[in-house]
Amino acid sequence: MNTSNTIKAASDLADSAVAITDKARVATKQAADTVADEIESGVDSLRKTVPEALSRATAQAEDLARLGIERARRASGAVRQQAVRMGDQTVGYIKDEPVKSMLIAAAAGAATALVVGWLSRSRSDRE
Repeated sequence: MNTSNTIKAASDLADSAVAITDKARVATKQAADTVADEIESGVDSLRKTVPEALSRATAQAEDLARLGIERARRASGAVRQQAVRMGDQTVGYIKDEPVKSMLIAAAAGAATALVVGWLSRSRSDRE
C-alpha cells in the first residue's frame, strides 16, 4: 500500500506541476501579447506623429525663410533710400558751395594719388 500511495502522490505532484506550468505558459503568452500590442500601438502612433512633426518643421522653416527675405528686402530699400538722400545732399552742397566742393575734390584726389604712389613705390622696393 505504501508503494501505491507513493505512486499516487508522485502522479498528483506531476499533475500539479503540469497545471502550474500550463498556467505560467498562458500568463507568459498573455504578457507577451500585451507587450506586442503596446509596441504595435507605439509604432502606429509614431507613424502618425513623425510626418506631422516634419510638416510643422518644414512650415516653420519656410516661414523663417520668408521672414528673412522680407527683412532683407526692407533693408535693401532703406539702404537705397539713404544712398539717394546722400546723393541729393551732395548735389545740393555742390550747388550751394561750388568752390569748396572743388577744393575738397582736389584734396581728396591728391590724397588718393599720394597713397597710390606710396603703395606702388613700396611694392617696387620689395621686389
